[in-house]
Amino acid sequence: MNEIVTYRSVSEQAEELANIIRQKDLKCFKKGIWDVIKLVVFKDPTGMIEDGFNTADLLFHLPTALFWDKMERFLKGTYYNFEDQVKFAEKFEEDNNQYVGFVKRLLSLIDLVDTDEKVNYVANLTRCFLLYGMEKDLYFRLAKFIQDNTAEEILFLKNMKYDQHMKNDSRISLLILQGIIIQEQDEKSHTSYVLSSFGKALKKCSLNFSEDSDISDMPLEYDSIDAIEQMEPMTWEQTREIVDSAFGN
Repeated sequence: MNEIVTYRSVSEQAEELANIIRQKDLKCFKKGIWDVIKLVVFKDPTGMIEDGFNTADLLFHLPTALFWDKMERFLKGTYYNFEDQVKFAEKFEEDNNQYVGFVKRLLSLIDLVDTDEKVNYVANLTRCFLLYGMEKDLYFRLAKFIQDNTAEEILFLKNMKYDQHMKNDSRISLLILQGIIIQEQDEKSHTSYVLSSFGKALKKCSLNFSEDSDISDMPLEYDSIDAIEQMEPMTWEQTREIVDSAFGN
């Protein structure tokens, strides 16, 4: 008779995944993501195998299957080899609680990302964090942009040129509210809308990320992001000065 299979808590799963990333080469698992799932999810994966546990018993619920499909894509897109895994763990300087906490936030993030393309962008962002030492606070801020926007809005930003000027519309107005797009005026007071420093960072570090990029051009800290200036409405005196200047009064 089979024994009852016991599952790890969410915190225990995060700690186990953190240990796997730090200590075990993901490419050495013969059955790929399924071997990772067994180690992360179950308290006794060896006993589970001996009891002939059916994979379908775990993956019966669609959200669980979707999550681990996304997690497999993320892990493959982030860690190209075991050295990458070790380098990622070493960033936390032996602070295991901080390390496990970071992995737990990653689990939550991947769970909320809703398309394969967005998972790829999170993987790009994590490689930027891994290779170039991005500040953790900025990493999660940019990840939040990926999470909160639709795949179509993300594609729009990916295809947008860094110096592109646009007119306002419903999509631009939503991106303005998030601080990804800002309003700009030229010397003739013509208004257009351009990528903010946050928007450019999102493109460079994730959407259009390339490992061939010049690190000096890579925004890696919050302090490297320009503050967003709020455009104040003109006073009556400013409006009159513009009119007088235009008509020579």
